[in-house]
Amino acid sequence: MAEEEKADDVAIAWEQGRAANLENWEERVPIHERDYGLEEYRSDPDHLSPVVRHDLAALAPFLPAGTVAGLDLCHLQCHIGTDTLSFARAGARVTGVDFSPSALATAARLADELGLQATWVESDVLEAASAVEGRFDVVYTSIGTITWLADLDRWAAQIAGLLRPGGVFYFRDAHPTLLTIDPDADGLVVRDVSLDSNGIVPRDEVCASLPLIDVDKTIADGPAANGDGTWTITYALTVTNTGQAAGDYDLTDQLRYGQGVLVESTEVVAAPDGVELEIFDGLAEIPFYNEDHDNDQDRSAAGVRLREAIAAADGLLFFTPEYNGTIPAALKNAIDWASRPMGEGAISGKPVAVVGTAYGQYGGVWAQDEARKAVGIAGGNALPDVKLSIPESVVRFAESHPREDAELVAQVADVVRQIADAAKEPVAA
Repeated sequence: MAEEEKADDVAIAWEQGRAANLENWEERVPIHERDYGLEEYRSDPDHLSPVVRHDLAALAPFLPAGTVAGLDLCHLQCHIGTDTLSFARAGARVTGVDFSPSALATAARLADELGLQATWVESDVLEAASAVEGRFDVVYTSIGTITWLADLDRWAAQIAGLLRPGGVFYFRDAHPTLLTIDPDADGLVVRDVSLDSNGIVPRDEVCASLPLIDVDKTIADGPAANGDGTWTITYALTVTNTGQAAGDYDLTDQLRYGQGVLVESTEVVAAPDGVELEIFDGLAEIPFYNEDHDNDQDRSAAGVRLREAIAAADGLLFFTPEYNGTIPAALKNAIDWASRPMGEGAISGKPVAVVGTAYGQYGGVWAQDEARKAVGIAGGNALPDVKLSIPESVVRFAESHPREDAELVAQVADVVRQIADAAKEPVAA
């Protein structure tokens, strides 16, 4: 490998970059031990990581028997091993490869706790073929891998060297450029840092000044039935620039990046015949659920209004974004309110579908999985086969309203129809 990688006028020593990256991943280990939900693996012998649940289904058509069971699988850049051990639970004979000794130590401890067999190899992924013994039916790498690599040709050669003839290589990742974008920023903003010939440059020096646009959107009127299966909602918008950058800005450009909807009215157009839709507006007014305050004297009126709306409905459709790999607090709070009294909550027995969208390419599937789990525990009938994920919504709807997307409108209508069908079915005692 070249001692130095050059791009334009920027020179970065590979060994220096690799050392900084290793230090970064070593520091992440205790954080990820806390945040990767290890207790779920310990408490539930069938628990698989959300990543592997997704990837097993994608892999199945390419495997001899549609399953990894009985196959030798090598997981490159395995980190603390939650995905690797999920494959072990699915029946694979697994080998995990990573360059972080602390991550592999955590992976080995977790495997011992779970009673799972796994081989762990400490190696740079660009030297994996010589470090790992044997060859594999499946070589797997997924989520946050090639971003860190300087030589993709050499990386590909390691994979080729690890695979048996006829083996399967599975790769899923996001484009490195996409990973530099701050998903929580107003507009397209490169997050954190960049590099130039003088080293690390703070974000304020990298990015042009942008306005900070606050949008206050309230319902001014509606929803009002139009008599043809659609409803009209009129919104009042107040837009304020709270940032330092002055100037004239195109409101449409600002709003299309997830801060609001630039329309005077929006129509619910996805209701099949015989189905009435009611949009509940007011989750922001509901306090966090506290059972100590759930009594006639202290109970929140906003919480009561939510319960009454859910109790009056035959079925529920939750449309959610994804925040930090899970559901927003407002939706989780609504489910908590609807779950009480335990066993008799407003959500009990109601058919519930969860759909959603996210900035990234997976359309918020983790948030939807978490919402279905919470609904099921709360007593609702989370419809397992009713799914709709809308990926890359920022790009898809940059120039148009979602209602102009005929495919999406049809998909949402089908979800509503399936909820209506489920609501007609008798509930098992």
